[in-house]
Amino acid sequence: MADELNLQTKVAFNKGGTSVAFPDANAQIINVNVAGDRFIQNRQSIGIVAEPVDIGDIALGGYAAFINRDATNYVELLDAASAIRFCRLKPGELAVLRLDLQGPAGPLVLSAKANLAPIDLEYLIIED
Repeated sequence: MADELNLQTKVAFNKGGTSVAFPDANAQIINVNVAGDRFIQNRQSIGIVAEPVDIGDIALGGYAAFINRDATNYVELLDAASAIRFCRLKPGELAVLRLDLQGPAGPLVLSAKANLAPIDLEYLIIED
């Protein structure tokens, strides 16, 4: 089967008399073939000390969507093995990215850390 995953994106920015739409006025639709059938959808409480994100049986990575469900505190996504932060989500923010858990420097150990108080991190990872 083809095109099992459908992503739709549109970014619009308006400030100071400037308006930008990316990629254009319409949403960009991306269809992705997914070889496997593994995914995880979860909502996890994340504390102020870096802790592993529960990714279940996901081994390779794939498309991932993360939402910081807190109204006050930001959360950082990082690789616990290297302590490199690769994403920061302010309160209520969303990020969609391709997550590579088998990088050239070795496996990524997906972790998260809240800044001042625990937050809820909601996410969906679809392995492909």
